[in-house]
Amino acid sequence: MSNGHQLAYTLRKHEHEVTALKIVGQEPFPLLISGDRSGLLLVWDLITRRPITNYTLDSKAQIIHIDSIDNYVTVLSKDHYLRFYRMLDECDAELTIKSESSTSTTEYKKKCGLEEVYCIPVNTLNFANVALQSLSNGLYRLWCCNTQESESFDVYTFNVKDIRSLKRQFRAIDLYSILIGATNWDRKASLEKTGLIMSFLNVDGVVYVGYESGFVVGLRFIEPAASKPLLAIVHASSVHYPEPVLSLCGSSDGRSVYSSSTTKFVGKHKVDHDYKPNSESSNVQSNGVTYSQFFSLNNSTIELGTTEIAHLESLKNSLVALNWKGQTVVANEQDSRVIGSKLRSNLVVEASNVGSFSADKRAKIWVKASSIVCLGSHCVSPNRSLSSGYWKRVSQAAARNWTFTGYEDGSIAMQSFEL
Repeated sequence: MSNGHQLAYTLRKHEHEVTALKIVGQEPFPLLISGDRSGLLLVWDLITRRPITNYTLDSKAQIIHIDSIDNYVTVLSKDHYLRFYRMLDECDAELTIKSESSTSTTEYKKKCGLEEVYCIPVNTLNFANVALQSLSNGLYRLWCCNTQESESFDVYTFNVKDIRSLKRQFRAIDLYSILIGATNWDRKASLEKTGLIMSFLNVDGVVYVGYESGFVVGLRFIEPAASKPLLAIVHASSVHYPEPVLSLCGSSDGRSVYSSSTTKFVGKHKVDHDYKPNSESSNVQSNGVTYSQFFSLNNSTIELGTTEIAHLESLKNSLVALNWKGQTVVANEQDSRVIGSKLRSNLVVEASNVGSFSADKRAKIWVKASSIVCLGSHCVSPNRSLSSGYWKRVSQAAARNWTFTGYEDGSIAMQSFEL
């Protein structure tokens, strides 16, 4: 459904490169959390388009990744720590009734705060993110790069209510020897190691790991009866070999995972919702990892229409990509189009096909984009406690799809678009 002309705004408060963005649910409209190179976190009211709180890391280390799990906001930073924050109750609306003459209006105000509740050391030498899985009652499982070797990963459990609860369950898991044993792997290919881990993504209990060599591997943590825990390989792909995996994202329906690289091809990886561990003789165990002896690599791709895809998001039936030129590209089965980019002087909103760009456009004229997140159109429940003016703005914003793109100059482009 068309919402008329598309809207574009610029959120300004950061003075350094915006390196991470995350949308978190909140009534009456979601909030945006942004982090930058100087360790500054901002929480934005997207209706007023103003920050409602700020928090700066004592170390002033670059923010690498922001996520949310349960009632926590998690922040990974370049000082090698993963922090858990609680959104303070001040985020709830404060309603102030003002009387003027014979009329009364309801003014909607927001206050917000972040309170650190847990901190855990993590290897961030290669800027990879982490994957978190919620277990029960404050207990979490963490997948992250090994503390000494970024080509392998560790798995921990910890409880945010107990600072002494950290326990390592798997150490320095290296999948190289397993992956090159796939039945359809080209033995003539030059691959001496998997390369650095570039990204983690948890989807429905499967953690996907993207490597510098272009491999994407999906693993499940399983706990057999009367046996030590195992990591089961449920998916493996060399779809981007030999180019690195730059981004991972889950599809809106939870059935697929998409991966991007330097080429125009996006990897499509099936999510195994029905995996059941078994003890078939064809299964092999090696250093705590179990896999089928005769497994093959699943290399399914779709063509996106742009290359060098640094960040990838999924929204409804479309993919939203941010390339190295700072162009935001929306692609589905019908077409691929650039919906926005930023020049050194201003924000340019474009609606042309990707293929129509002339070759004389140099990358140096674009402002570098470092992060992106999307918010799809959604229904909102009526709230009689809000003023009619504020409620109108909420309902209008909820009727649109939005992208939020963070740039090296500290600005964040907030732009609506149609799918």
